[in-house]
Formats: sequence, C-alpha cells, structure tokens
Amino acid sequence: MKSHVLVLPALLVAPALFFAPTVVGAQETPNLHRPALFDDLINCKAIENPEKRLACYDAKVESLDQAQKMRTS
Repeated sequence: MKSHVLVLPALLVAPALFFAPTVVGAQETPNLHRPALFDDLINCKAIENPEKRLACYDAKVESLDQAQKMRTS
C-alpha cells in the first residue's frame, strides 16, 4: 500500500516537470539586438584624436539620454 502512496504523487509531478520548460519557453523572448545608438557610442573609442573622441562620446551620450527620456515619457 505504501508504494501506491509514493507512486501517485510522482505520476502527478512528472508531467508538470515535463511541460514546465514549454510554458517558460512560451514567454516572449527579449530583443537581444543592440540599439544603433549603443553601437555608435562604442565606435567613438576608435577615434584617435582625444578632443574628437570626447566630442563623439558627449554627442552619443546625449543621444542615449534623449532616447531614454522619450521612452519613459
């Protein structure tokens, strides 16, 4: 009789464990593509002239800031 008590819960739990990854996988996957603004910021580091590189960083950071403000408004 005790073996039936252990088998029944196992039979109930097994399908739930089998289908759990399907339910999790059904969720919307996030967009993993980097925004162009981020790539533009990274490209600034290739500029050799320190003043131009800093100007590039400043401009791209301002663009990112504006994009974030538009997203949250």
